[in-house]
Amino acid sequence: GISALKLADEGEALRCFEQYLQLEPADGEIFLEKGRILMKMGRFKEALQAFQKVIEIDPKVEAAHFNRGLILERRGMDEDAVAAFNRALELNDDNREAWAHKEAILTRLGRTADLIPCYDKALEVNPQDHKTHFKRAQALRKLGRFDDATPNLERACEILPTYEDAWVERGRNYLSLGKPHLAVEAFERVLKINPKNIQALRFLGDAYFDKTDFERASTCYQSVVEQGA
Repeated sequence: GISALKLADEGEALRCFEQYLQLEPADGEIFLEKGRILMKMGRFKEALQAFQKVIEIDPKVEAAHFNRGLILERRGMDEDAVAAFNRALELNDDNREAWAHKEAILTRLGRTADLIPCYDKALEVNPQDHKTHFKRAQALRKLGRFDDATPNLERACEILPTYEDAWVERGRNYLSLGKPHLAVEAFERVLKINPKNIQALRFLGDAYFDKTDFERASTCYQSVVEQGA
């Protein structure tokens, strides 16, 4: 079976594995290879059964849980897929693919609080990833944790000083914290990067309004109207 697999003859390999498993039905490694072949062939229901058999033989086979998660995700069974990826991560916390798939599913499900550990792990692997700092801050802001979001937004802007979205979100976060003077600085930074950023201009008006600088706030709002936003 392995020889056929190396020759890329998946059909022949599958036949060999099935014959072998009739004689050795407790060989989890062969069930795992069988499941992988079935996945490649698009026979996902049978592949799922093969991976489940691996888990019954040995619950500590990370690859079985991970591949099971992939199939469940593909079939739209998101909660079950998350559970499978969680089990894979319990066995190997460094499985970056499992973290990535888990993050994608949790984002779809809107499970914001559960996303934080995904971002923490991603930043552990690559602390210079400005996008992950930004996404972590967005999640924290959705949870109303504005103080906790601040370091990630500052870091995202530090890593990539021209990151407009991060500067806008940073300004909005300062507004949420009741710090309009810092929000003004953030939005003005955005407009230096891109003078046509309407979102920053509108929020700059809000920041000036919160500072009771109504004249400047009015000027910002008028500019937004003039630019057709």
